[in-house]
Amino acid sequence: MITIIFRIEEVDAIIVPEKLHVEESEYVQLKCLTTTDIYDVYWTMAQDAPLSQHVETRGSILIIKEARIKDTGEYICHSSSHRGGKSKTSSYLTVTGKFFLCVNSFCLLNDLY
Repeated sequence: MITIIFRIEEVDAIIVPEKLHVEESEYVQLKCLTTTDIYDVYWTMAQDAPLSQHVETRGSILIIKEARIKDTGEYICHSSSHRGGKSKTSSYLTVTGKFFLCVNSFCLLNDLY
């Protein structure tokens, strides 16, 4: 009799950067880096909410070409190895905007959070 034992491989992952603050309309790129060869990677928002339609993923890279204030939140990279190990890690993105407050032709530029 032959017994084959598979060891589940641990997968450690990080997202670079872990926290990011950008202005509205800026380009955003998050990279999910792992300590092992990964078999599968997918991205979600917090509580496994789906990504917005304008957010692209290319394997372990998440891209937002023009960030919007509503893109603010926690992005989660889920990864697994071919040996069954799984991991998830997150990064928090804050997108701020600017608006003008005008009264009687006098305008102020304010940050919008």
